[in-house]
Amino acid sequence: MGSLDFITEEHTVKEDVIRQVEELQNSGKTALVLSSNNSVEGIIAVTDEIKDDSANAINNILSLGITPVMMTGDNDLAAIYVANKVGSKNVKSKLLPQDKSTEIEDLIKQFGIVAMVGDGINDAPALARADIGIAMGSAGSDIAIETADVCLMNDNLSLISFFVRLSRKTDSTIKINTIFAIVTKFIFILLAVFGLSNLVMAIFADVGVTILVILNSLRLTNYK
Repeated sequence: MGSLDFITEEHTVKEDVIRQVEELQNSGKTALVLSSNNSVEGIIAVTDEIKDDSANAINNILSLGITPVMMTGDNDLAAIYVANKVGSKNVKSKLLPQDKSTEIEDLIKQFGIVAMVGDGINDAPALARADIGIAMGSAGSDIAIETADVCLMNDNLSLISFFVRLSRKTDSTIKINTIFAIVTKFIFILLAVFGLSNLVMAIFADVGVTILVILNSLRLTNYK
């Protein structure tokens, strides 16, 4: 039992079997061909159910200026079918685990920074190679979770875009805090040089600024 390409290496497959396999693949299914020593005995079609929030998750990612790329080990037709359903224009199919890692390297050369989202053993090499590996915790394999940099604790795909937005907000908060602290201390140093500062102002420049920076950072706990 295997893919049509695998079976045709050993047997001559009738046209009606090829046509049935293509019809199944065009509908987003992966066709497994069962054969005996002499002929094809049957076809088993399997498919992964597309999550209800998949299309919305892709739209959210696009709205953030991020280019989504779907990578899968499924055949070309099944991959294109799913990609069209969820709204992903970039799709890479028939990939083995090492192929996914190679694709990540190519994407890094093209885009600079690449994040990889996965949940299976086959995704582990790509998760490790990406700049940021994100594992879907509830459905993910242990090796994927261990390899990833970030582990989402459920399979809610909308958390991916939330994570990106929170990361960007955190980055901007760090920059604002740093600039504010440096500028404030620089101002008070100048005041001290010209004899315009006192102990109270010096304490504010030290402890007061620290408190303000902490309070500004705590705003991230309510970020939605």
